[in-house]
Amino acid sequence: MSLNKSLYRFFNIPIIMSYEFVPVSLIIIILYAISYLLYKEDVITEAMHAKIWNIAIFIIGLILAVIGLLISIFAEYGMSIALNALLVFWHVEIGIVLFIIALFHIYLHRDRFKKITLRT
Repeated sequence: MSLNKSLYRFFNIPIIMSYEFVPVSLIIIILYAISYLLYKEDVITEAMHAKIWNIAIFIIGLILAVIGLLISIFAEYGMSIALNALLVFWHVEIGIVLFIIALFHIYLHRDRFKKITLRT
């Protein structure tokens, strides 16, 4: 078994989970490229393009927070249930999505980030 794959049991069914960084990243990059193309072709406005991705960051961050809270509650109170492994898996997968979107966000607002970080 490779390092990134783990064997879990969910309702007594063995499940091999592997974190899919490349496919998830490609899906997000393709979705971003589609929305960017729609913006460049004047199908949607620049503001709408930005709003779509700001809403995506918010929703994904909220989902990550809820899953992280559930994982921490289960860990704090020693609750070991079959759902724990599944929650951790989805927490990582959604984290990958947020990471890719954050990279786009930082790149698009790099001038603003430079002004903030280079202030003296």
